[in-house]
Amino acid sequence: MLLPFVVGHSAPASVLQHLLPGFANVSLPSGSHGSHHGYHQLYGAENLHGNLLFKLLQPGGSLQNLCLVPLLIGMNLLVALLMQYIARRTRIQAAGPRNEQKPEERYSGVAAFLRDFAGIQSVYKIAKGWLTHDAYRCVSTSLCLLTIAHWFLREWTYAQLLSSLTADLTNAIVAVRSTRDLSLVYSRLFSMLAWQIATAPLFLILDPMIQAWFASSLQSYITNSMLQSYISGGSQAYYKLKMDDEKRDLDNPDQRISESAEQFAFLMYVLFSGFLSAVFGMLAWAGVMIQLGGYALLATCMGMACLRLMLSISLFGNALVDAFKDQLETGATFRYSLARLREHAEPVALAHGDQVEAARSRHHFNSHIDAFISMLFSTTLGIVDFFPVVILWLYQVPQIEAGVLNFGDALRCQTGYMQVAKVMDFLANSYAKLKQLQANGERLWQLWEAADEVNEEPPADSVIDFAACDTDVAFAFTSLFVFTPGGTTAVGGVSLACEAGKGLLITGGSGIGKSSILRALVGLWSAGEGVVEKSPGAEVIFLPQNSYFPVGTLLEAVIYPAQLTSFGWAERSGLEESATRALKRALLQPLLRRWGLQETRDWSALLSAGERQRLAFARLFLML
Repeated sequence: MLLPFVVGHSAPASVLQHLLPGFANVSLPSGSHGSHHGYHQLYGAENLHGNLLFKLLQPGGSLQNLCLVPLLIGMNLLVALLMQYIARRTRIQAAGPRNEQKPEERYSGVAAFLRDFAGIQSVYKIAKGWLTHDAYRCVSTSLCLLTIAHWFLREWTYAQLLSSLTADLTNAIVAVRSTRDLSLVYSRLFSMLAWQIATAPLFLILDPMIQAWFASSLQSYITNSMLQSYISGGSQAYYKLKMDDEKRDLDNPDQRISESAEQFAFLMYVLFSGFLSAVFGMLAWAGVMIQLGGYALLATCMGMACLRLMLSISLFGNALVDAFKDQLETGATFRYSLARLREHAEPVALAHGDQVEAARSRHHFNSHIDAFISMLFSTTLGIVDFFPVVILWLYQVPQIEAGVLNFGDALRCQTGYMQVAKVMDFLANSYAKLKQLQANGERLWQLWEAADEVNEEPPADSVIDFAACDTDVAFAFTSLFVFTPGGTTAVGGVSLACEAGKGLLITGGSGIGKSSILRALVGLWSAGEGVVEKSPGAEVIFLPQNSYFPVGTLLEAVIYPAQLTSFGWAERSGLEESATRALKRALLQPLLRRWGLQETRDWSALLSAGERQRLAFARLFLML
């Protein structure tokens, strides 16, 4: 298929007439590429290649111009390799110093094999979890069986019915000049049209519906499971992973849980359905190919498919997975920089950091564009699509000239090759998608596994002892040293006691450990040495300097972390009265007068620092 890549799609008619004598009257149909199931395929790219090569091989015609074929093939290969080189250099520049490694370290050898194996393992573990999870087992199994049945019926219908009708119509049209039998043409045409209308739901309606059900169920499983591990797993993994971010290098957890999960679910269906199409297509078309051209034709097609697969892997290798990961990471970093600007809009405006933030955002965006450009060499995978069809026409043209094979049946053989070869062709055609699935699977599983490790990890060797103290003492520290999460430096080193009903002021320089020992008091940090004593049954409430307030009503901000839905309608009125008293006690009457309790706002962005602190105290007053 290299010939029309250069000539058939881009050269004007005058050039064709000059290069290929006797070619001026050949009609070049405008077929559509990309779908092997469209009804128009037999009149698409394959027909174009047939006309070109048939004219080249005509006796006394343009046989001498066959020398153009290797020249055009070489030109296309040169363009493909040049695109690959430019894209690879662009990706290295976009990714930065961390990707400037030796090629053998990144793209070949044991390291590349282990990386690919880890990516495949990630995909397998996620898919296995979806199929075996108690809440999703029935739905996932049913969707897989439905997908299998759908593609079996679809491939059988296309191979045994629609392709036969299309071949009969083509043969009738080709022979109409000699037979003058228009009634046969119209009969074939209306017969094919009737069957196309009858099978339209199978090709145009069921597949999008099954894809939506399949992908939404898988995405639901991934998202809910990751939210459970990352947020509500019991060990505050979201906090500990953030504190240990430099060691684990888990960038953009929000993008992994949202976008990577969505892309993974979509690609999983695309590849699963593509594999089913390849297997069932081969089984359905093998008999057709043997019937039309014998076992020799089938063996020829399989050999060309093997060659095509080897060319794809040898030319483009494992670099695709790195390009996909760079594209995902740079896009997530660009979005995160804009989200941080929105979150800290006032401090940036006060510091006149507009130009700096704009330049930083442009830098992240340019990195994302460079990473996207580096994906261009994946499109050169299509170069290997152009070889087999040309060879197959060389095999069929003598049979057409001898009258052994009708032109419509020859076109059916071309389509049959695409279907029979799909099993070996599957990796070549789906290589880019497989690498993208692997990249998304790795990003999902890295975060998932890290969160599970935090939730399941045993206590550290050096932990703080928590004990009960006398009722007349609120809390006490004995030789308390605290380690920050993932750190090795101890801070604190204090012994003190706070009597019940009294206050205690702790002073000291920055970084000495004032906040650290309070985090140890509430149990947020447990690595260290010493003893923390609290009254039996006492609840410790920690008010940070910048408290968190969810986007919602003022009532929801005051009762957080409690949920409004946990209160019955009879309790709502009493809750609103208590919240109003707490807000007034915290001197927030202006908020009540302006917004009331039921107005939804982003309170963290709306309120001043002093108002946020008073709102945190109102939350405390409500708990007392």
